[in-house]
Formats: sequence, structure tokens, C-alpha cells
Amino acid sequence: MENKTVRNLVHDLDFELGEIGLRSSVLDDIQTLMYQLVTDMNDKVHLGQERHYFREWHRELRVLSELLHYTVNDLKEEYESTRKVYGTIFEKVVKQGEHYE
Repeated sequence: MENKTVRNLVHDLDFELGEIGLRSSVLDDIQTLMYQLVTDMNDKVHLGQERHYFREWHRELRVLSELLHYTVNDLKEEYESTRKVYGTIFEKVVKQGEHYE
């Protein structure tokens, strides 16, 4: 990464930020689905019907848990990649005074 031009690094940064944006939208979707599930569960508990829906809720929670696990791990990796690109750009532009190439 050290031999890349500032222009190439900015393209790398743009890509990494796009990946973070995708992971963020998946997290928003997970949040919406979990809110809907909790609302549904609360409604069924209020009616005393929670026993009839346990398997369905268990499956949904298992899937959401796995999706959340992988999305958060991907987000952490993308963050680290972005941090490295930023660090290289900072080094080239601020510390070394490099101009656009």
C-alpha cells in the first residue's frame, strides 16, 4: 500500500467506505426485523399465544443472530482496511507533504 499514489489510495478509500455503507444498511435491516419480531412477540404474549409461535421465533432469531454475527465481523474488517488506507493517505499528504500524482 505504501507505493500507491494518492489518487489510487483515494479510490481504495472510496471502495472501502462503500463496503462499510453496505454493511451499515444490512445492520439497519436487521434492526428493523428485530423490532418487528419483538413487536410480534409482545402481541402474542399479551394474548397468551407465545407457546404457539416459539419455533417460528426461534428460527427467526437464529437467522438474525447469524446474519448479525457475519455482518459485524465484515464491518470490523472493512473498518480496519479503511483505517489503513486513511493512515497511508495521511502519511503521504500531511507528514510527507506529497502532492497529487
